[in-house]
Amino acid sequence: MTHPLSLAFLTVAEVGPLEAVRIAATTGYQKIGFRILPAGGEGPFPLMTDDALLHEVTIALKDTGVEVADVEIVRLGEHIDWALFERFCDRCAELGARHVLVAGDDTDLARQAASLARFADMAAARGLTADLEFMPWTAARDLATAVSCHEHG
Repeated sequence: MTHPLSLAFLTVAEVGPLEAVRIAATTGYQKIGFRILPAGGEGPFPLMTDDALLHEVTIALKDTGVEVADVEIVRLGEHIDWALFERFCDRCAELGARHVLVAGDDTDLARQAASLARFADMAAARGLTADLEFMPWTAARDLATAVSCHEHG
């Protein structure tokens, strides 16, 4: 039984998305991850802002058979630009993504849970899952916090 492999964004972060698709295809990966929203202080990513590039990447994905496993990263903080997240989800759907990686940055866990539920509904309307990643430097720092956020959202 063969299990599909996904090339994570951070593995090839220094190359553009077209080159990343080529690398995935030529090295035996069946899936790929993209970052189109900033994780920290970086500027905007071209797949979020460049329609022509988005089109080229979707063609490259079709031509190579590589599928988009996940797209990152939605950061759920105290203040959320829901219109930006709508556009983000639209872009993810255009890429054929299945999953969105989510970071829980809001220290008000009740509000974070509500935001996660709202984002999950937004993503689901486009065939996407909202996958909350627990990371020690975020408010959703461990499995117990992430589970609590999911259960109360």
